[in-house]
Amino acid sequence: MKKKIITVISLVLVIAMMCCNVSVLAASVTPRWTNCDQYSFTFSITDDGTAHVRVGYTGDSNKFAEARLTVQLEKRFLLVFWNTVDIGYPNDEWTETSTELYGNFYNSFALSDTGTYRAVMTLEIVGKDGSVDVIEDKIEYKYE
Repeated sequence: MKKKIITVISLVLVIAMMCCNVSVLAASVTPRWTNCDQYSFTFSITDDGTAHVRVGYTGDSNKFAEARLTVQLEKRFLLVFWNTVDIGYPNDEWTETSTELYGNFYNSFALSDTGTYRAVMTLEIVGKDGSVDVIEDKIEYKYE
């Protein structure tokens, strides 16, 4: 009987560990991008159901050639899955390019329903030599 209880407890612990996300924080380690000095991503939803996406960057003055941004909005369903949201752009992706050394991209999108949304953002910083820094981020926001 005791062996059976230990087995059940062990099984429950294994399942619980498989369901948990563990994040590792390395405050002193930051990636160094070749063509980009700094960047920032923000995503929020206002009370009227408007999603706001802002991406900023500063290119390396000696290497920067172009910035390319791709953004998709997704809505969570069934707790673990994500559906792409129609944002009124081809392939449900907002894309933008810039050759400015200091750049800001901004756009807003009307949402049709409440729920948990996330912005999937990819910023590509192209260097004069053709090299590409790919910077990706996903930010979630709950709209109720």
